[in-house]
Amino acid sequence: MTVEKKRLRFTLKPSRILFYANLWLVLLLSALLISRPILFWLKLVTMCVVTGFFISVAKAWIQVEPEKLLFSPEADCWRLNSQPEQDRLVLREYQFVISSLIIIYFKTPSGRTVRRTLPRDALSEAEHHQLRIFWWLED
Repeated sequence: MTVEKKRLRFTLKPSRILFYANLWLVLLLSALLISRPILFWLKLVTMCVVTGFFISVAKAWIQVEPEKLLFSPEADCWRLNSQPEQDRLVLREYQFVISSLIIIYFKTPSGRTVRRTLPRDALSEAEHHQLRIFWWLED
C-alpha cells in the first residue's frame, strides 16, 4: 500500500506551556539565589541576569505572531512564513515526537539548523495529531 503525500499546512501559535516553564525556572532560580549564603553583589548581578532573561522571554512571547508551517510534497520540502529568505527547509534525519511534544529540526540551504518546539498547545489538537502521524508514517 502506498501512502500519497498531500500538502500540509499548520498554524503554530505561541505556547503557554513553554512560557510557564520559563516562569517556573526563573522563580526556582530566584528562590535558590535568595536562600543561599552568597555575597550580596554576586546575588544582585545574578538576579539581574535572571530577571533580564525572563523579561526577554516575556517580550518575545507577547510579540510573537502565529507562524505557518507548510509542506510541499512535490518538492519534498517545508516552508516557514517567519523565514521568507528560506525557500526550502529540509527535515534533518532526527526528530523528537511523543504524544504531548514535537521537536522538529530543519536544515536550511545554507546548512543552518532551524528548530521548532511544539507542545500540544502550540497547534490545534487535529494538527498536532496530523503532524505526529506524518512522522510516524515517515519512519
